[in-house]
Amino acid sequence: DELGQLAATVNHVFDRLETAFDQQRRFMAEASHELRTPIAVMRGEADLALGRDRSPTEYREALTVISAESRRMTRVVEDLFLLARADAGQLHLGLTEFDLADLATTCCRTVQTLATARQITVVPTIESAARVRGDGGLISRAIVNLLDNALKYGRIGGTVRVTVDQRDGHSTVAVRDDGPGIPVELQTRIFDRFYRGPAARAVEDCGTGGGAGLGLAIAKGIAEAHGGTIRLVRSDSAGTEFLLELP
Repeated sequence: DELGQLAATVNHVFDRLETAFDQQRRFMAEASHELRTPIAVMRGEADLALGRDRSPTEYREALTVISAESRRMTRVVEDLFLLARADAGQLHLGLTEFDLADLATTCCRTVQTLATARQITVVPTIESAARVRGDGGLISRAIVNLLDNALKYGRIGGTVRVTVDQRDGHSTVAVRDDGPGIPVELQTRIFDRFYRGPAARAVEDCGTGGGAGLGLAIAKGIAEAHGGTIRLVRSDSAGTEFLLELP
């Protein structure tokens, strides 16, 4: 009856609110944890340096650590601001028309240092002309985040392929690596903020910098702000492929 339908609707609303509050609490806890670590490192280095007189070399080493951690914290804060603006629908877009293929090729050059360090070859392929109207800086950041992800978790000495195409009214950028893939049970969480699976922790343990776990979330937010999407096409033992689609 109508009363039963109303009760079901109210319960559904409360369930959604509870889920939203849980996500917000988890996000705040994870953000606090991510910022607490560099702050603790900087404070520890400063206290150690000020504990007694030290040589210029020791002061320089302490300042080097503090500088690196402050840059890390700055990146996290900037990423959080970007995500907050995207959530609020207030991500300012400097719209221009440009060739997505040219932008993707430039992004491939941008990550060349990381590619060289991992002995990975980045291969851009242009299937067709792809003109889009959007914020070139933000879209470039989304593509670089996908490339950074592929280079960090792809196979050392392997290949990352970037394919630009246009189909069904959408311009697309596909990023494929030949790494070990993402376990099926973890694939639904890869766009969660601050989420880092076992592979990400392994990267951190190797000292190559796994990041804060915000790269894919930011890329997703940028795509959606442009009326587009980003999704995991496949991930298995042969590699992983992400697809960015823009109208």
